[in-house]
Amino acid sequence: MEEFANAPFTPTLNDDRTNAQITLASSSLHLSAEQLQTVLRWLGLLRSKMIPAVAAEPAQESTVFASNWFFPSTPANQVGHLALRTSEFGWAMIALSPEARQVLAAALLAVPINAPSNVSLN
Repeated sequence: MEEFANAPFTPTLNDDRTNAQITLASSSLHLSAEQLQTVLRWLGLLRSKMIPAVAAEPAQESTVFASNWFFPSTPANQVGHLALRTSEFGWAMIALSPEARQVLAAALLAVPINAPSNVSLN
């Protein structure tokens, strides 16, 4: 797999692409798609505890592009969600306060509103 030429590990997929083998140094790990998804979540949690902290601002080299998204309707006084899907990580549900949902909806609809004091629009 050419796209992994600079990776710090050697990945291989079995013939039916249902299991991955990850070889790092002389150790190998075999994972199903579900197991790999779980490992990614745990690694994300581990990364969130490290120094330096996860960047507060997005960086171009770390951009992951959403291939699908939805913004389900939620009663105005309840926490809602924005769902984003990437080809690398699957679906992520982002909890949004009623105020943050209003800001997002206004941005998506290009309707100007006054942003809450704890929200920044980029």
